[in-house]
Amino acid sequence: MREFDETGRRKWSALVVDDEFFIAFDLEERLRRLGADDVRSACTLADAMASMSEWTPTLAIVDWRLAGSTPVKLIEQLLARAVRVVISSGSHRSEIDQAFGDRVLYVQKPVSDEALDQAVLLLLPARRA
Repeated sequence: MREFDETGRRKWSALVVDDEFFIAFDLEERLRRLGADDVRSACTLADAMASMSEWTPTLAIVDWRLAGSTPVKLIEQLLARAVRVVISSGSHRSEIDQAFGDRVLYVQKPVSDEALDQAVLLLLPARRA
């Protein structure tokens, strides 16, 4: 993917990892409206890892609890590839802070439009050439 489009807008992509299909679908659509050029989703950790074997997103939104497990290894791999990570959770804030500190951004589930907008603006501030 080229870094900028023909109008000078910075291109960016997103990976949504959530085991609830409708939440993942909703986040995909909202990220497209915010300007993501390529949005993909995964409902399992295995699917997310498989997607990353062929592609590296600019931004990832990851549910903290996926079928009862935590996505620590996935998040570590995303961070190692310089992917900006947002962790969404209904709780577990202290657990997330303990695991990742300020290397990730936390948003409360359900993710409001305002929280999603702020996360994208904070993590992708220079979206124009």
